[in-house]
Amino acid sequence: GKYNVVTSPGGGNHQGNPNVKPWRADNWNASAEWYFAEGSILGFGVFLIQVDTATETLQEARTYPDSDGVVRRTANVWTTKNVSASDLAGFEVGYKQSFDFLPGIFGNTGVEFNYTYSDSDSGDEDLEGKSFPLQSNSEHQYNAILWYQGEKLSSRIAYNWRSDIFQGRVGLNTNEAPISMGNWTEAAGYLDVSVNYDLIDNVTVYVQGTNLTETNYRNYAQFENQFHSLAVQERRVAAGIRVRL
Repeated sequence: GKYNVVTSPGGGNHQGNPNVKPWRADNWNASAEWYFAEGSILGFGVFLIQVDTATETLQEARTYPDSDGVVRRTANVWTTKNVSASDLAGFEVGYKQSFDFLPGIFGNTGVEFNYTYSDSDSGDEDLEGKSFPLQSNSEHQYNAILWYQGEKLSSRIAYNWRSDIFQGRVGLNTNEAPISMGNWTEAAGYLDVSVNYDLIDNVTVYVQGTNLTETNYRNYAQFENQFHSLAVQERRVAAGIRVRL
């Protein structure tokens, strides 16, 4: 990891927590769907995840004695603890429609869209008194897809977006007392494209492009203008042949 794992003078790893309880939750879902045309659907669902126990990774200040048994230093150690967690609740909306009523090649097109809202509260607060959500949760996310399906040619353009993601507590590279700051990933969207063409029965050539906008993961520490780290994600393009036996 990025931060030091502290060991005692006598050896042994002091990182982690063998007594932490695993994630446990009861999941409840309800949904309704309306098939308003051939190859088309409009759906709505609600969900409730009753979290009983949750975990979080954070730094904890610990003291370590020297060889004479006297404590002269304090070090921050990454560990895992249980956090009180309220329910995670939200809803999702999905829409899919084939435009087969359009003339010509436009009748081979269609769209898909889904949106999810999820709200959570870990029970812990940051240094501003605001509640942390559950780790890895985004409050808003959506996917939008435009597709074409012909006799031989098919293609798909997809855009996926998520609002800010809570990644856990910010760590320190010093022995100062850990402060309650959140590490967040900025909201970002990703564009993917795929094209397939059937040469003959059971043989298809394809081209796929992932993250065509070359969007990176940018993380900030508590405040959006406080840069923390950057995960560079390049555009990836692949081409090949699929053979079905």
